[in-house]
Amino acid sequence: MHKISKAEMLDRVNISTTYFKGQDYYKEGRVKKVRANPSHNYFLADITGSKTYSTEAEFDRNGYIKKTSCNCKAHKKYGGDCKHIVALLIFIRNFDKGKKAEKKKTQGNIKNILQFYEEIEEEVKEELKLEVNYEWNEYDSNINLRIGEDRLYVVKRISDFISQILNDEIVEFGKQFTYDPDLYYFNEEDRALIDFLTILYENYDLNNGHYYRNTYNSTFNGKNMVLGSRSLEKFFDLMLDRTFNIDINGHKISNTRLLEDKVDLKFRIEEEGKDLLVSLMDSEDFLALTEDCSYAFFKDAIHKIPKSQSKFIGPLINEIRDKDIKAIKVEEDLKEIFVSEILFNIKEHVDLKIDEKVKNAIYSEKLQSEIYFDRRGELIHGRVEFAYGPIKINPFSSKNQIEMEKDRILLRDMEKERLILGLLEKGDFKVEDGGFYLEDEAQIFDFINHVIPRLQDYSDIYYTDSFKEIGLIEGDSFSGALKIDSGIDMLAFDFNVDGIDMDELEDIFHSLKEKKKYYKLKSGAFLSLENRELNQVYEMMDYLDVDIDDFSEGRLDLPKYRTMYLDKFLDDRDIGFIKKNSNFKKLVMDIKEPDDIDYKLPKKLNADLRDYQKFGFKWIKTLSNYGFGGILADEMG
Repeated sequence: MHKISKAEMLDRVNISTTYFKGQDYYKEGRVKKVRANPSHNYFLADITGSKTYSTEAEFDRNGYIKKTSCNCKAHKKYGGDCKHIVALLIFIRNFDKGKKAEKKKTQGNIKNILQFYEEIEEEVKEELKLEVNYEWNEYDSNINLRIGEDRLYVVKRISDFISQILNDEIVEFGKQFTYDPDLYYFNEEDRALIDFLTILYENYDLNNGHYYRNTYNSTFNGKNMVLGSRSLEKFFDLMLDRTFNIDINGHKISNTRLLEDKVDLKFRIEEEGKDLLVSLMDSEDFLALTEDCSYAFFKDAIHKIPKSQSKFIGPLINEIRDKDIKAIKVEEDLKEIFVSEILFNIKEHVDLKIDEKVKNAIYSEKLQSEIYFDRRGELIHGRVEFAYGPIKINPFSSKNQIEMEKDRILLRDMEKERLILGLLEKGDFKVEDGGFYLEDEAQIFDFINHVIPRLQDYSDIYYTDSFKEIGLIEGDSFSGALKIDSGIDMLAFDFNVDGIDMDELEDIFHSLKEKKKYYKLKSGAFLSLENRELNQVYEMMDYLDVDIDDFSEGRLDLPKYRTMYLDKFLDDRDIGFIKKNSNFKKLVMDIKEPDDIDYKLPKKLNADLRDYQKFGFKWIKTLSNYGFGGILADEMG
């Protein structure tokens, strides 16, 4: 007997709600494929949630819990037992008592699949580089891998790495690189290799894995080879271009081909009292062969269903299949979120038959998003309003009460709402009832510089006058001029930025030298030090080897001979915001094209000059006229 009590399970979780969620998972029959060693002191099971998680429990010789583990993110992050472990422990306790897991077969629970639709978002990840190395010697052939971003690291144990990828684990390769599945992805070509290695690993793991596992979990079973989920998908992929025979629960079909297309599934949504019922009208003809519904048997053929369809129908199909039910019940308080999340997502992928009463009850208006910003002291405050016609929703307010006519259901654009809130979250703001605020100066700069421009694509933005004062200085605020000052016979560079006191210019350049991201002006506005025009001026000063302190009220005086250097610098970098006056342009043209100037040769010169010698004379004469010195050399023949 195992010593598992409710008190101990509550003590092992971080918060009590985790225990009750685990209890619900057990009651809903989510504990699958339980395996144990002969001594029954080690158990391994698959727990189905938004994904399938591998969960383990080990006991000492006295029956007390020795160790538990789960590959879900909650267990890794919080340390205590997660709901999946609790579900397995309850299963083991009831197994000792001779009880079977409760499994209702009446109607499905819409709560089981809402989480999936809430998580459908476009992920933004960095592509990984994968280097594949093939090695051959007289004994065998090998491949090995290196992985990383700019610098590549050796994958020291491929089997461990594939296991870590399967379990969505974070893997540290060195100080400069850590693989995190939430931050990185493999491109299509590399993913194919990883998937192939995963199949090899799965088959090896099933046949040679943990010694406690039940011996029935063998890759080979008589004439049959047991295929894991990824292996089955690979098998079907290999069958795409050939005929093969199938046997579906005694229903045999010979020389069939696998079809690549969407399946024309029919779902019905109808009222039942104050609730809704969702049913699959083709339930007798449809059989999902893989957990994600990417392959299914439908109308005497196996279909490879495109991901654009399978990822949306999968949760509904799995709920109906796992519970062996005809319909899923949507309770009254979940009708709005069902219509906005699930109905909105599946309507393009199935033939949806909606009862006329349900159709008339749905209230649909286009989402109009408005975000209001204000500045209070050193803080910025924001408020979001999602408007559907006269209905206003503040996602940060605890007082939201959507006033609808009786029996009406609001259809919300949850995809756009989540997109807007996701952009706001990139600003790392703090939430207050009714809105949010930022107090860190660097975060405020990043929010104004990066987040607000993206928000403007999806929402109307409104600012108070005090908020406008902390805006960004844009590139079109920069101006500059190069001119020959005939009064002092010098080259002058004038530099100006609208909205900036030139007394701050020295501090700005010092901040730029220190490689800071921004400079906060005395006015409260931000100047991005990644600004192209500002960096071009800074580069020009470095090119001329002049000091920041030489600037005086936005003016820098330079020797006139620097004219040609500056002209080349500006042309090479296509710097257009710095203008050249007519004297500057004339000097450059005269030196580059002295042949166009009419200089008379000295009368006392008793020689016949060749054309290139005349050109050289004019060039030296031009330099002399502008006060420059020069050396003209002729090749000695």
